[in-house]
Amino acid sequence: MPVPLLVSLVVILGSVTAAVSLAVLAWRQRPKPGAAPFAVLLTAAAWWIGCSSLGLFTVDPNTRLLIFRLGWVGAVVVPPAWLLFALEYTGHDEYVTPSTVAALAAIPATTLAFVLATPGGGPVFESLRVAVYGTISTVETSFGPWFWMHAGFSYLAYAVGCALVLRLLSSDRTVYRGQAWVLAVAVLAPWAGDVVHTAGLLPVPGLNLAPFMFLITGVAGLWGLTQLELLDAVPVPSSHAREFVVERIADGVVVADADGRIVDVNESAADLLDLDPEGCLGQHASEFVPEFDALRDPEEERCQTVEWDRGDRSFYLEITQTPLRDSHDRLVGYVLVVHDVTRRRTRVQNLDVLNRVLRHNLRNEMNFIYGQAERLDDPDIDSAEAAATIKRKAMEVAELGDRAREISRVLDEWDRDEKSTAVGLDRVVDIEVGRVRERRPGVTVVREGSAAGAKVPRPAAPVVRNLLENAVDHNAADDPVVEVTTGRPADGVAELRVRDNGTGIPDAELAILESGRETDLHHASGMGLWLVEWAVRTMNGTITVENDDGAVVTVTVPAVGNRDEETGDGRPERSPGESARSRPP
Repeated sequence: MPVPLLVSLVVILGSVTAAVSLAVLAWRQRPKPGAAPFAVLLTAAAWWIGCSSLGLFTVDPNTRLLIFRLGWVGAVVVPPAWLLFALEYTGHDEYVTPSTVAALAAIPATTLAFVLATPGGGPVFESLRVAVYGTISTVETSFGPWFWMHAGFSYLAYAVGCALVLRLLSSDRTVYRGQAWVLAVAVLAPWAGDVVHTAGLLPVPGLNLAPFMFLITGVAGLWGLTQLELLDAVPVPSSHAREFVVERIADGVVVADADGRIVDVNESAADLLDLDPEGCLGQHASEFVPEFDALRDPEEERCQTVEWDRGDRSFYLEITQTPLRDSHDRLVGYVLVVHDVTRRRTRVQNLDVLNRVLRHNLRNEMNFIYGQAERLDDPDIDSAEAAATIKRKAMEVAELGDRAREISRVLDEWDRDEKSTAVGLDRVVDIEVGRVRERRPGVTVVREGSAAGAKVPRPAAPVVRNLLENAVDHNAADDPVVEVTTGRPADGVAELRVRDNGTGIPDAELAILESGRETDLHHASGMGLWLVEWAVRTMNGTITVENDDGAVVTVTVPAVGNRDEETGDGRPERSPGESARSRPP
């Protein structure tokens, strides 16, 4: 066998083997991004190589033309398959849709129909002639107008796919840069062979080297799969993760240009700042971002916490401004990250209040206990009475600890943003009213209204209990009466109203609750109202207090359901959230 023919066979066999092997390996990588179109591309390449090789050694004109036409089945598939692979592989898979695939298949399908259905090639080829050179043959062609349409589409698909892949050269990861070079070589080799053939630069007319250049594609592909984790370490996760981070993180992100005009915002920023994500584009950031002008610094990062009023609520926002610069260190814009720190700020304030209340009340109670203990040394004092007083105060101190722990639990749930278990408001109220009637039979407790089966967040349980205890324990009327009413004033809202005929809540304590903090000169007498106020806040509810021939406390909270939960025999052993410690009668 002549040496040139042997070399040709080796090249042909190597090209087919490489293409088929890569196609199988790529198909096994499904559903990884790019695996399916890459397998289709290599399968089409193997078909194209096989037909071109078989036709090269076929001298019968009719058979040669048939094989030539069949080879175009692979030739028309390679360009769109390459573009689809590049789109998926580089993270632009949102463009890989059935409609996109159909659009990309239009010109190749039309080209293939012309080649297969028309004897002379129709508008693709003006003429086809088989030229025989000893034991080999070629098909000399004269290109028609549709051929140039197909060639333009194919070269554009190659170019766009290469541009997408070569963008990976700017990646920080070496493996991605290596993959970009491998893929570029893999597609440029057959592309170059086709260009040389189309331009008529080969000494042998009709010889198209493009299918045989897939040998280089195979070698490059095998190197990429075995050495550079091609189809394993794909850049898609990085681009998608970047999109996920910007669009879905809880922190708001606002991007402004160098002049301060907004060019992009994520959903969190639109929610936190109450702005229209489309309408704000092109507007100056100072119109929407608090303290933007004060934070704006082209040289360094700045951070500031601001109070942001939105409707009837106030928020604390931590805004971090970072200047954005290009590779030439030119200022191109600003990135502002908006973080809601309302919970953190409120938690600090709550802990400060809790600390002051505990110190104040514990100091008072322990001073009282100390005074009673000193009286025990006086022989003229009834020691039994003093001892009983000490025990009672000790139980009050223990109860104070229970209440502090309950407050801490409510605040901890709020800090973790837990979705508390829903409880039936009427059920909780009925349980607590029954306990009060049993513990304080001298107090008339009137139960009225109905919440129509509304379920409310779990912190409602300590709210009901503490409001009832406050109304009963601090009622100094000769004939104490407490009225407890539940209702549903509107869809999605449940209401609780507790009215007593006592002296009302002191104005000093009401002022402290409104300000939300204690001072060295003003202290609340107990922790129950603090617990109520904080628990209502965790439920996104409201609380109003009026003194009208006694105290009237109205609490409204979101209703989260319509059916009471039954446990066991339908009557829980104690109200949800109640401490197991027994209370003195």
